[in-house]
Amino acid sequence: MTSDERSRAVSSLSPREPSTRGKAPGHRQRRPQGRRYREGVRGFLIATVFLLLGSLASAEDRVLPNGLRLIIEPRPTTETVAIRLLIAGGDVADPPGKTVARLHAALLLRGTREKTGFALARAAEELGGRLTAYSRALAESLSLSLPAENAEAGLRLVAEMYLEPKLDPADFEKEKSLLVSSLATERDEPSVFRRDEVYRTIFGSHPLRRLALPTAEEVKATQIGDVREFDRVHRDARQLALIVVGRCDEKRLASLAEALFAKIPEGKDASARLAVKLTAPAPLSTEVSRHVSKRSTQPEITVAVPTEGVSDAETPAYELLRHILGGFQERLYDEIREKRGWAYWVSAEGLAIPGASYFSVTTGAHKEHLPEIDRIIRAELARVASSPVSAEERTRAVRYLRTGEARRDATNSGRVSVIAEALVAGSNPHTYEERVARLEAVTPTQIQALAHRLFAGKHFATVTMY
Repeated sequence: MTSDERSRAVSSLSPREPSTRGKAPGHRQRRPQGRRYREGVRGFLIATVFLLLGSLASAEDRVLPNGLRLIIEPRPTTETVAIRLLIAGGDVADPPGKTVARLHAALLLRGTREKTGFALARAAEELGGRLTAYSRALAESLSLSLPAENAEAGLRLVAEMYLEPKLDPADFEKEKSLLVSSLATERDEPSVFRRDEVYRTIFGSHPLRRLALPTAEEVKATQIGDVREFDRVHRDARQLALIVVGRCDEKRLASLAEALFAKIPEGKDASARLAVKLTAPAPLSTEVSRHVSKRSTQPEITVAVPTEGVSDAETPAYELLRHILGGFQERLYDEIREKRGWAYWVSAEGLAIPGASYFSVTTGAHKEHLPEIDRIIRAELARVASSPVSAEERTRAVRYLRTGEARRDATNSGRVSVIAEALVAGSNPHTYEERVARLEAVTPTQIQALAHRLFAGKHFATVTMY
């Protein structure tokens, strides 16, 4: 098993791979619109909300004296606990021409001063859990989910991984080899080449270019000294956040966390923070067209634009905008699939964080239809930027996203991911009820205003693959 395979975990800290939100899976039928369907969705939402309300006790959210952010959300009715330690940096912090954060995360699983990698894994399994360590674009994570009765032992294990990493040169060389092989496997999927070309095209030399997979050359150029320097620079309590969600005694865990992590210094950089500070990417100076020659069963096209950042206050409008454009049975789906029968799926994707963002629309179709699909996408982006969406579109999108938000909070690990996303973006985490209220407060005019800021007068990049 490669280091990248060990690190597979659901995380939306970066949009490395387009999600299925807004797509129609291979054998999916039209969504039933009858009363039974509506009652089923309503029942799911009511049950989930009551579960969340019943399971949440008083939350612990504070900053330790050394600057580490600690968030503990007890859920007394659950039987497990999810623990995640967030480390600032991630892939965007990699130096040019090297792949450091991924290798640093992999080495954290390779052992500590007292435990080998095998002993670490065995210790987690004996507690009923599994350790993962991985890097995404905006942060690195150490995670462990396990039975609630072992929460304190699990927290000690996560702390040991971070506080006493071995960072052994021999292990490092093994992880480099494994990462090169893992990246080659990922590139067996043709869509990866299209996606990475999009990132390189719209971001140029901007740090978000790191959303693309690293090359084998970048991995091979990385040395153990680079990883040790990365570890040293990020051994700063202000660049960390510890998140715990599940059935636990929050006061006991908070005291234990403070005792375990109190030895971490603040660091010398007074401006150091967990949230990534990115400048806006340069706008494209002209319309850009790129083609990726890769044999595939289905040609693909992406229309994308780099944008200034999206604030926390704008995020609900951004999510509604994405759904209205690329959701199942919404604008682009209707134009491209229903009216013309050219494509089975359409996906509107992007990144919504302060400072720097992007927006893209992707679909697959016969290559003779790609030029017209390009025109349709651009026309819809221009339309949504020039006039408000309808009240009906906005209401449908709110209902759909409300269900999604309930699902995100339905598990302890899901709730940890929601909190982590907010912290990495520099925002305070919101409850399910707060997120729904924020969606419901967005008006059609606000969606149009955001679309106008993101799209109006901008040049776009079109990337095709076949």
